[in-house]
Formats: sequence, C-alpha cells, structure tokens
Amino acid sequence: MRTLPLSSLLLTTLLLGAGCAGTRPPHAPLPGTFPNHTAAQILANLRLSPDTLVAFRATASISVRTPAQGGSFTAEMQHRRDDSLLLRIRGTFGIEAGQALLTPDSFFVYDRLNNQLLYGPVDRAGDFLPAPVTTGDRFAALLGLLVPDPDISWQVRADERYYYLSEPEGRIAYVVDPAVWRVIRHEVRSASGTILEDRVYAEFERFGALYMPRRIVYRRPPDDVFAALYYRTLTLNPPLQPFTLKVDASARRIPVPASE
Repeated sequence: MRTLPLSSLLLTTLLLGAGCAGTRPPHAPLPGTFPNHTAAQILANLRLSPDTLVAFRATASISVRTPAQGGSFTAEMQHRRDDSLLLRIRGTFGIEAGQALLTPDSFFVYDRLNNQLLYGPVDRAGDFLPAPVTTGDRFAALLGLLVPDPDISWQVRADERYYYLSEPEGRIAYVVDPAVWRVIRHEVRSASGTILEDRVYAEFERFGALYMPRRIVYRRPPDDVFAALYYRTLTLNPPLQPFTLKVDASARRIPVPASE
C-alpha cells in the first residue's frame, strides 16, 4: 500500500466503526436471564459501566482504503469525555507527520510536512475531518460505548449468542453481546435496504472491570471507504498531558470561517 499524504491521513484517521462479527472474550458467560431481556433492560445494561470512563490514552495502528488511495500509519491519541481529542500521526520510522485537535468549540489540523495549520469553529470540522469524530459522541465511538436511542421503540430478537435491535423502519440496527454488554455491530441502511454505514467492534479484552474492543472496523460502502483501527495500547482514565498542538512558529496559519 502507498503511504497516505498528510491531508488524507488527517481526513481519514478517525473513521472508526464496523465490518464483521464481534469476538467474545474468554471467560465471559451469557447472563442467566438471556434471551429474555427487554429493549429497556438491554439499553440499561449498555449504559451501566461506561459511566465510570472519563478519559483514555492509546496508541493505535490504522489502515485506510478509499477510491483515491490507501495506507497504514500509527496514531497516538488521548481523549477526555465531553472535552477534547488530541491525535498525533506518525508515519514511516515513527516520524510525526501531523496533529489534530478537536475541542468542544474549535478544531485544529496541523500539517507538519507542509508546515500549515488549519483552524476554525467546530461546526466546520466536518469539512476537514470525517464522521464519527465530528458528529455525535466521538468518545463513545472510539471506545465502542454505543447505546441505541432510548426514544426509539426497538424491536428485539435473539439467537444463541446475541441480541439484535432494529428500529421499526429497519434502517438502523445494533447487535449486542450480552456476555460483555457491548454493541459489537451497528448498521445504517437506506430505505431500499442498502448499507450506508457499517461499524464493528471486536477482539474484546478486559481492562480492569470492563471489557473493551481492541479492533474497530468502519465501512461506508456507497463511497467505497474502509478503515480499520487496532489499539496496540489502551489506558483507561489515565492522567493526561495538556491538550495542545506542537506547531512550528513559522507554520502558515489558515483560518476557516464559520458556516453561514
């Protein structure tokens, strides 16, 4: 695979999501009440333990494929819940190629190779960084802490291992592993049934009292976009470094105006 230029790295690094079935960790038996949980009980169990998580630090190997190009790189990241996400991208030989920072109200993208910094209001971040980082709860997306919308009347079915939740229209669906109470797959479909977005959380391991996914796969089939992330290291609730970019004083500053 060719190495992605920095602009593409920053636009694709945070495409996190799905692709195949989740992997059950060892020694995680099904609860005795399976398969008789109601939708409300399933959602309550999904919300239970993640409330204790307020931050994480990680080193991840990321591979990306788009119609234009593909590549692999390493990202060092730290994220505080409901706050900021800092990402440092390293390419060949561990050389830092760039950085990205999202705060509650602003975004910053530093292209170290071209020595330029783009910045602006967070509502413009989607022009430079992809979903799910710029939409919804990116902390939940990065740690596999998805919880279906409680205002939807979810239809529930089960097989011998998992719960399957789908909205009445059948356009949004979740697969839940009750052994670890985590969403292992999330799909969004068009009215005709075509998959628009698909994300999978897999290779769960125990981190303290919680099971967390090491692998995340994202697909957006209509655009032929694929991304896979593997957490080589993952630390929950660690002390964090300041959320600041290391930008060369000579870097060209490029402001991005607010949306009209």
